[in-house]
Amino acid sequence: MGEGPYIYFLRPVGALGPIKIGCSDIPMERLRTFARWSPAPLEIAAIVPGSLSIESWLHNRFRDAHSHLEWYRPTPELVALVREAAETDAIPGCPQIVGEPINASDRRPLAGLPAVLAKAGLDIGDLAKSAGVQAITIQKVWCGMRGAARAVVALECLGVPCDPSTLLTPITSGEDGGEGNG
Repeated sequence: MGEGPYIYFLRPVGALGPIKIGCSDIPMERLRTFARWSPAPLEIAAIVPGSLSIESWLHNRFRDAHSHLEWYRPTPELVALVREAAETDAIPGCPQIVGEPINASDRRPLAGLPAVLAKAGLDIGDLAKSAGVQAITIQKVWCGMRGAARAVVALECLGVPCDPSTLLTPITSGEDGGEGNG
């Protein structure tokens, strides 16, 4: 196995689910960690190259099957996706994130977000609905108060390809309308 991160799908051995959807650089260690407290033996149903953005996209895609934490009921669609991921080493239907990924802890404002949305004929409400969050969360992302990865994934889910680097604008002293950050 090369360098991660990876998307992994855990489930009880010999069962369809529940299925844990996770992201880790070391999925085998995650399996060992979960196996320590699981009442049933666990297995990795599939491991594919991925990112936190793709994990968020999967969590959003299967939100109707959400059970608890990162565990999901084994719907026919989720079971089929896991099977195909195991066979093809890819996640079917997954948007391709272009450019450099945004770190989930990045707090830089998305100064380019309004322009990207306007060009696509969308607004913050559309983006929030796609991301499965309230509009205020997107506004906090826009202002740099929340991680930006979810906004990028939501744009991709809406069919709006964007290079995350075009959304991010570094703040230098005085540009943020306040005291600056330097």
